[in-house]
Amino acid sequence: MARRALEARGSGPAVGVCERTFRRSIDRYEGGGRPGLIDKRLERVSHRQAPVDEVMALVDRYRTRHQGWNVKHFHDWYKKDGGTRSYTWGKKRLQEAGAVEKAPGRGKPRQRRERAGNQKDRPSSLGSVETWMTSLARSMSEC
Repeated sequence: MARRALEARGSGPAVGVCERTFRRSIDRYEGGGRPGLIDKRLERVSHRQAPVDEVMALVDRYRTRHQGWNVKHFHDWYKKDGGTRSYTWGKKRLQEAGAVEKAPGRGKPRQRRERAGNQKDRPSSLGSVETWMTSLARSMSEC
């Protein structure tokens, strides 16, 4: 056991996992070979997933009686008829089935400009009186 711990300590970080995770993987490999390394959680169906017949009934109802309606109006009908799922759930199922098109994106966010410098650092759009007076004084002294 001590030798395995030393091997895991050096090998775990080399493959990007902690030593405990690496030892668990070794145990699963020794117990079941390569199939033992497969994550079995991926094979299970979520208990929250809607039954396929419910999704098919929703899409069929939209295509037969409500084609062309927007999803908001269709969802109002769905709720009145005893539906329990959310608006977003219904919209996503209709989009996945190709019954409703996804809305176009709203575009890029606006580009922000660099802030203007301090007012004292730049001349006014009308011109600086001090600059005008200085240039006038220079021109008079040259005469």
